[in-house]
Amino acid sequence: MGPLELNKLEESATGRAIDAVLKGQAVLDNFVDFTSGLVRNVFGTLVDSTMEQLEAYAELVASVSGSLQQYEQRTFPNLERDTGDVIKYIANFVRPTFADTSWTTFSRSGAVYTPTVIKIDAAKLEDFKAHYAGVVATVQVTGDSSAVEHTISDANVIEAGTMPAARLYAFTLAKFRKEIKASYDKLLILLKLGMQKLVITEGRIMTKMTFHVTASESDAQQSSSATTDYTVQTSHIGGRLSGSVLKRAIGFQLGGSRTKQSSTIKVNVVNEQKTAVTTLDTDIMGAVELKFRSDYFPSFDPEAPVGP
Repeated sequence: MGPLELNKLEESATGRAIDAVLKGQAVLDNFVDFTSGLVRNVFGTLVDSTMEQLEAYAELVASVSGSLQQYEQRTFPNLERDTGDVIKYIANFVRPTFADTSWTTFSRSGAVYTPTVIKIDAAKLEDFKAHYAGVVATVQVTGDSSAVEHTISDANVIEAGTMPAARLYAFTLAKFRKEIKASYDKLLILLKLGMQKLVITEGRIMTKMTFHVTASESDAQQSSSATTDYTVQTSHIGGRLSGSVLKRAIGFQLGGSRTKQSSTIKVNVVNEQKTAVTTLDTDIMGAVELKFRSDYFPSFDPEAPVGP
């Protein structure tokens, strides 16, 4: 049995792993695609973010340009229609939230309301008043000679848990307009102060590919021997003549012999094993670092006159 021969590097598990790394075009292509996609997506995100800020600023300027009435018309063009925002709000929110069981629907056709009188659930009356707190509507109640400004908690605005549907409509419309004006004023202040924006000042994009190679290889050669003994026995029987002619004529003497032979067979067996295991893992990582600062769009006063 000769000595074991060690594998050459290029024929070993480690050699095959190194060769796979060097020739792994698919792995390299994945790395290039990953890096390209990361750079492209980062720059795309930055551009989209900048555009979103500019569009938000442009929409803000456009929405508050002009008077409060124009802002209201742009934001709620169907505010006072028979099937407009106020009617829908009463039918779909106020009634389900505060109504007595007798109040089942709400609609308007011109100056005609259905029902003409609405009833608030007694257990929800205080919540109903709180919902309209701070709202001032011009309505005529019992004791008034004409329509004047009232709040929901004034005397005779709600009588025994009921009020005319037209009065509820007036308070709801006033609530809408109050909140519209509050929104308009906030946007004006924001534009006059200068709307905040984010500006990227510095950035870094980094990608990295790491190979993890685990290789193991083993050679083993084993020998064993087996010995078998066996014995062969042989017998020979014959006659031997002696004496005179007479003796030869009338008789003979028997004789015999036995032979025993022993042999041994020895068998040598050689087993050879070779094992090669290679594991190759690839990690592709990316990192993005962006530095930014806060800045402001130029101050803008939509109420200021533009040009001569």
